[in-house]
Amino acid sequence: MPIPTVLMDKTLAEEAAVDIVSCQFALHYSCYTEGRVQRTLANVSAMLGPGPPGGTSIGTMAERM
Repeated sequence: MPIPTVLMDKTLAEEAAVDIVSCQFALHYSCYTEGRVQRTLANVSAMLGPGPPGGTSIGTMAERM
């Protein structure tokens, strides 16, 4: 079953930018393909606030699965 592409910049209002994005022990779900990793990082980047430094992304992944 194909996984739908969700473009966060098309889903949330422009004023929905945030200062911090945190994803704890769930990043591995976006690592099945390089394209999914790129889309995840693009979504995170798009949602971080525009001003300097532009926001912070915090993530935790398991070393082994």
